[in-house]
Amino acid sequence: TEPDEAKKLMMRLDGPKAVEDLRAGLSMLMDRGATKVGAMGFCMGGYLTHELALSDDRLGAAVACYGLTDPKGRALLAPTQVHIGTEDDFDPADMQALSAILAARGDGSELFSYDGAPHAFMNDTRPEAYRPEAAALAWERATKFLHAKLD
Repeated sequence: TEPDEAKKLMMRLDGPKAVEDLRAGLSMLMDRGATKVGAMGFCMGGYLTHELALSDDRLGAAVACYGLTDPKGRALLAPTQVHIGTEDDFDPADMQALSAILAARGDGSELFSYDGAPHAFMNDTRPEAYRPEAAALAWERATKFLHAKLD
């Protein structure tokens, strides 16, 4: 219920185990007949979504909202869309490099940045961060991307 509590819990997360759990969930869905599966996450969920896109070529699409991981030389294995605010803690040079990598995929992958938006700009329960116009545009872009890749 508190951001500090969430940060402490996030620091204890076993990231590789969480990604393996996501991959197991993907396997379960595909074993039950799903032909396309997408993932979307926010903050820590964005990080996990990005990790999943870097580790499983069965993923049909990934949308990471203000949560990323260091790819460490790994290639994205799924079409990926990223949403970040310009007032978040991401290094602008890293975001430019990621934007170029996404665009070079040629599959509609793209990075969108939102001027003046901080971390968690889509979270309407955090009045200090919420940016309704940016959130609406990001949601529109994300759902359009997911429909294009998964329908």
